[in-house]
Amino acid sequence: ERKLERERHIQQLVQSEATYCTRLEQFIRFFTEPLSHHLSSQHHYILFGDLNEIYAQNVQFSIVLEQRYKHYDADQSVFSDAISNFFQSNVQILYQNYVNRYEEALKLLQTLQGDSKFLKFLDETHAQMLKEHQQHQQQQPNAASYVDTTSALNTLRQLLVLPIHRVAQYARALQAIVDTTRSVHVDNVALRDCLRNIQSVQQLIDDKMQEFAERETVRKIALAVKGNSAQALRLETPYRRFIK
Repeated sequence: ERKLERERHIQQLVQSEATYCTRLEQFIRFFTEPLSHHLSSQHHYILFGDLNEIYAQNVQFSIVLEQRYKHYDADQSVFSDAISNFFQSNVQILYQNYVNRYEEALKLLQTLQGDSKFLKFLDETHAQMLKEHQQHQQQQPNAASYVDTTSALNTLRQLLVLPIHRVAQYARALQAIVDTTRSVHVDNVALRDCLRNIQSVQQLIDDKMQEFAERETVRKIALAVKGNSAQALRLETPYRRFIK
């Protein structure tokens, strides 16, 4: 029973990685590539960073996982080397840089909502996404939706945070695999090393996102201050954080 549970968790990792790559491809196709013709190179990098490189690395990881799973053996299959080879320092830096840029990306997105050309692009993109989504649903009625039907802006917001959430998903998936791997399994020790490595990166990301959430709370408080715009501006400073 434990072997079956372990295989199920590995299968979930393989499938979720394929789904993640599909969503990254849609992100790039609908937003990153078209907006390279609408935005300055600086604004484009603020919004999307090294998303193309993240996608390329994850596609290779997905291929390796699927190949390993095709020849899965409960007692002999090893996944730790595939995970460690993927999650090396260069990929860690890609994800950490993406997180470090996220707050600035949201601020730029807010500014771009005042740009009529950008809004027109979003409307046209939304129509294209809905059309593709409807065709996809006809072919696979039970498939999960990747499109926010209300607006392309909401879909873009959801896609922007996708790589940030993925690291935490890796940690949870690997924890489940480790918990169902017997201590005598050939991959046990190496899997635990992989888990510690991913958890350390996840902690850095969590700390960064917590700082962002605290600054966002201060910003909302500042905006709520009535009748004293100068005071509101003084509230919202880079060093000021919200303490519960």
